[in-house]
Amino acid sequence: MATRIYVVVTLFLVTCSHAAFTQTTTGSISGIIRTITGERLSGAVIKLMHEPTGSAVFTLTNRQGIFRIDNLSPGGPFTLEASFLSYFKEKKTDISVGLGEETITDLFLTPAELKLQQVTVKGIRSIPVGRNGIDIIMDKEKIEQVSAVGRNLYDYLHSARQARILAGNEGAVSFAGQNNRFNAFYVDGAVNNDVFGLAASGTNGGQAGISILSADAIEQLQVSVSPYDASLGNFTGAGINAVTRSGTNRTQASVYHFFSNRKLMGTSEADAAPTEYYRNIYGLRVQGAVKKNICFYFVNMEMQRENFTQPYLFSRYSGDTRDENVFSILRNSLRSNQHYDPGNFLSRSEQVNAERIVARYDWRINPGNHISLSTRYMHGEKIFSNAGDEYTIQYSHNGYLLLSTNLSATLEWKTHMG
Repeated sequence: MATRIYVVVTLFLVTCSHAAFTQTTTGSISGIIRTITGERLSGAVIKLMHEPTGSAVFTLTNRQGIFRIDNLSPGGPFTLEASFLSYFKEKKTDISVGLGEETITDLFLTPAELKLQQVTVKGIRSIPVGRNGIDIIMDKEKIEQVSAVGRNLYDYLHSARQARILAGNEGAVSFAGQNNRFNAFYVDGAVNNDVFGLAASGTNGGQAGISILSADAIEQLQVSVSPYDASLGNFTGAGINAVTRSGTNRTQASVYHFFSNRKLMGTSEADAAPTEYYRNIYGLRVQGAVKKNICFYFVNMEMQRENFTQPYLFSRYSGDTRDENVFSILRNSLRSNQHYDPGNFLSRSEQVNAERIVARYDWRINPGNHISLSTRYMHGEKIFSNAGDEYTIQYSHNGYLLLSTNLSATLEWKTHMG
């Protein structure tokens, strides 16, 4: 008997420990249903419709006329409808749900015997952001409006009040003065931190400056700083929580190309010689429904190609050998005698090649059960070349290669009980 109790307790603790490493991926809607005279209605029928997928959730108000619906996918739009015997139905449309937030919407019902030409519907109010410690929430529309040259996930955190971007440090960001490695990064509720701990950004691929997730695959991005909510944790800087997009009843496809080069950037007077530079990001996004109102899919594929070439001015070299031809002769000798090409000593280059894939499948079994499966794959490499200085000549092939590959998956089951 004691052994059986020990096993049960152990399983419970293991389950709790795993739950502590997950982050919220949903939002909620609540409110009060009243008459036009202010009386609260107990037992009013509440219907909440998710317009893109056509799925509906039903509930009833309690004795105080209050309703609450949890486990809602962030975004929207949602349509809220309230009905009660001998009262006209009231409806509120274009409701948006924030990630990790509670949206409050109150409705006022009019008695059926009264014929009013205009019905007053109280607008939406949200819980004050400061209470949750949430500094910023960005949906896909806001992400599209923000200018981010590299389309790196951390480029979208500049607008956070407590954020400080550390220049020249692999896109590292510090929140509220904390160490940049004290942040936690979640995708669809699962932790995606750099487990080795060397990336200053705290994410896989950070050392190579590669984003683990395409910006085009994000539904909402949430940043939590010093939250009081016990469900948010495992960080002392900020909790960065990203939720991927899901499919809708409407089939959509998008092809995009973001690019930048030296001509677009311009050349300053301080540049001693022209620098070769280009960045290209190619992407494809497809979403739709396998079965309308029930099964949905979303797929995003992205490819990044980047090259940066920095010239080396030999006139700045102050070593013993001042003849440039000597280093060319050395290079030719290595190529012919040792069959090794050391590269060019008058320039150095850095290259970034990366591929990212995000796939998500949503199955709405019934109004109270929703299963989501999302997978994310990222493979990237960055080639570094050591830079020469006034005392050292560096050939371009004297460098190193950083490889980063990440594959993760999340299975989530949302259910309404009771």
